[in-house]
Amino acid sequence: MVMSKRSTKTTIVIAISFPVIIVIILLFFQDNPPLTAQKPATKASNEKTSFKQIKERTIKIKLPSTKKQKKTLSTEEKIYILTCDEKDAENKKRVMEQFQKTDLFGNESMQKFKQSQNENERLFYILNNQKITETERLLLLKDFVNQHVDNKLSQWRMIVSCTSQISLCDERIEQSAIESDGNNAALWLNIAALRMEKKDREGSLVALEKSASLPFFNDYFSEEMSLYEQVAINNGYPDYEEIVLGSIGTYATTPIAKMDEIVNLCEKKSKNQLEIANLCIRVGENIQHYGQSYFSHVLGLALLEKVFQAQGNTLELENIKIKKDNLMKNAWSGNFAKAMELTLFDRQLLQDWYEAWKQQGEIYAQHYVIEEAIRLSKNPDYNPCPLH
Repeated sequence: MVMSKRSTKTTIVIAISFPVIIVIILLFFQDNPPLTAQKPATKASNEKTSFKQIKERTIKIKLPSTKKQKKTLSTEEKIYILTCDEKDAENKKRVMEQFQKTDLFGNESMQKFKQSQNENERLFYILNNQKITETERLLLLKDFVNQHVDNKLSQWRMIVSCTSQISLCDERIEQSAIESDGNNAALWLNIAALRMEKKDREGSLVALEKSASLPFFNDYFSEEMSLYEQVAINNGYPDYEEIVLGSIGTYATTPIAKMDEIVNLCEKKSKNQLEIANLCIRVGENIQHYGQSYFSHVLGLALLEKVFQAQGNTLELENIKIKKDNLMKNAWSGNFAKAMELTLFDRQLLQDWYEAWKQQGEIYAQHYVIEEAIRLSKNPDYNPCPLH
């Protein structure tokens, strides 16, 4: 999985320069069976699927359709969520789509941030500047970390970048990140990937063991979102919806570590080396348990599936299929689409959902906004829809 670059040509729908449109951000999978085509296939196949492809194909941000949603759970038929007039929703969506071509942070802003003494603005420039190479970005990150050693987001992104540029990274970079964020299972997974790229298998196994044993998995999507929000607010951008959408756009465009060698290890060694198989299983299960984003859950399932495919364990593969199906049902939830459509008109609900995502993760926020929309809809006086 090559580290994904920030480009509007990616298969992901929203880019960081995608400044607006509603935050009615609906997480959908591709029309071909969700979570199946996105990760290594269950069939015997010579085709390789990278973790970059898993992320790109499973994360798709869309405006919710104002048309009737397909029911995925029978309980949804018994749940009432207020629905505004379809024409109002379509009009709102069209108005917000006009902002898609607007760059909230254009060249002038980037040049200002480049020279800024503000820590957040400087880091934002480094992470989001489209006009520098990934090598230049990594070198700027190294300088930034030297000045702001306690900035965990910069440490995280430096390790991610190093997995694709190992010649520019030495052990001091690893050590600095570990000292900053050593209780994070996600960081140790990235360090394991970096060490495998350096052909340090034993060191990678040590890092995987750490990743499997830590009860905390932070992939820094929320921190990327918060950075965008803070910089936008500090620079006087008044439109809350634009800021929220732009910050969530960072979720779709944030680079991910190169995991090919970790995948190969779990796939090729699990059949004959029980110790490695068990380690890969523990890593995958730990991600499943503590991961807060849909991508982290897809990542954990993908690792588990690789092991069970290698072992020919049909029972566990069936359990993986059930988990993928359940994840798909949540992502396709008609109630989620209705709740998110309601945030088009209820700014407080939008804000509550966004804060829930930042504080407790994407999956929690999805459940939260559904429950809150149901609660609000029970109030006969609640009606944020436009009056005619």
